[in-house]
Amino acid sequence: MLDRLLTRTAHVAVHRARLILALAVVALIAAGAYGFTVFGKLGSEGFEDPGSESAKAQRLLDGRGIHDPDIVLVVSAKDGRSVDDPDVAAAGLAVTQKLIDLGPVADVGSYWSLGKPDALRSDDGTRAMLVASTDAAASGERIDDSEVYTMLTRQIVGEQGLIDVQLGGFLAINQELNTQISGDLARAESFAIPITLILLVLVFGSLVAASLPLLIGIVSIIGSFAALSVIADLTDVSVFSINLVTGLGMGLGIDYALLIVNRYREELHGGASKEEAITTTVRRTGRTIVFSGLTVALALAAMMVFPLYFLRSFAYSGIAVVLLAIVGAIIVLPAMLMVLGKRIDSVTILKRSVRPPEEGFFSRLAQRIMHRPVAIAVAVGVTAVLVVLGTPFLHAEWGNVDDRALPEGAASRQAQALVREDFSAQEASIM
Repeated sequence: MLDRLLTRTAHVAVHRARLILALAVVALIAAGAYGFTVFGKLGSEGFEDPGSESAKAQRLLDGRGIHDPDIVLVVSAKDGRSVDDPDVAAAGLAVTQKLIDLGPVADVGSYWSLGKPDALRSDDGTRAMLVASTDAAASGERIDDSEVYTMLTRQIVGEQGLIDVQLGGFLAINQELNTQISGDLARAESFAIPITLILLVLVFGSLVAASLPLLIGIVSIIGSFAALSVIADLTDVSVFSINLVTGLGMGLGIDYALLIVNRYREELHGGASKEEAITTTVRRTGRTIVFSGLTVALALAAMMVFPLYFLRSFAYSGIAVVLLAIVGAIIVLPAMLMVLGKRIDSVTILKRSVRPPEEGFFSRLAQRIMHRPVAIAVAVGVTAVLVVLGTPFLHAEWGNVDDRALPEGAASRQAQALVREDFSAQEASIM
């Protein structure tokens, strides 16, 4: 049954190649426009079981209007003044009122407005705190945290006369984590894509052939961003799922496309027409891709049973990227090959002979390894390599994600560091 389905898929790719590519381009543009909005929808929490006693207790407190502050402002008096100095206190009260008037903020309290409790005053008396919750935390409604963060940084944070205001708390940390991850991914891809392209050119010898697996990898990633954005509109999704999308999307997309392109070139150089080469490639190589992808997807689907949305997010992102990699490899890529035909070997940079699998270097290497599996395994020191790779985990320190996941120069990390170091009561510490 799968063979018949793959054969029909190949026939569609052969006879409707340009239509498939046109639809793929439109879908990719739409996915890109919508998918990149996902970064503003992701959370950095999801590490607790909603059915746990602590979670039930927190919901009970929320129902009674008692919320943990997700906005923490650290106010530092200038020139070594005390926060009890009348002028400093006046400036602090002015910032407190400004925060109250901001709009999407509730439950505002500060050292000065709450009767000067010691818990909101630093040990040396030069700093004090303001705490607040977004309306989402107070009312249970969903609001755009990025807009609140932008308003806070533009209207509240910074020098305010005799005081300097720094922003911390969950809201700021989440926003800065999203920004940091998106920036890190962009930098990582700016290095990974050119290096991967060079390696693929070394494998295929042709720039055109080398670019196709890379394109399928990119399509898988962008499509998965769009899928995650839809899911994030419906339920909580962890920001760390993005790492899985980029790593798995590029890896599987390239891997599956390599199988297709390599087999197509072998069939083509063996004398088959491009139609025959595509049909044979999709029917035979497509089986491997489908079974491989479904195995990975089923393994990741096991994470759906966990109540922690941090873990469920890896299932969402993993399944999406696997399915898109399969679709890209057995539908979009064959359509590309149909349009390219023998031009798959265009822009030759290095001459590479295309030989059947039984005559290739890797085929001979695999046969030799299978003849002496134990000796080869011992010779290459598999166990030793695994031990070396696992050694860093002996010194791993596990914990929840907080501001310390950000670079030391991040504004929210600096604010939270002041809370940890200067406020013994730790009333607004997130750890």
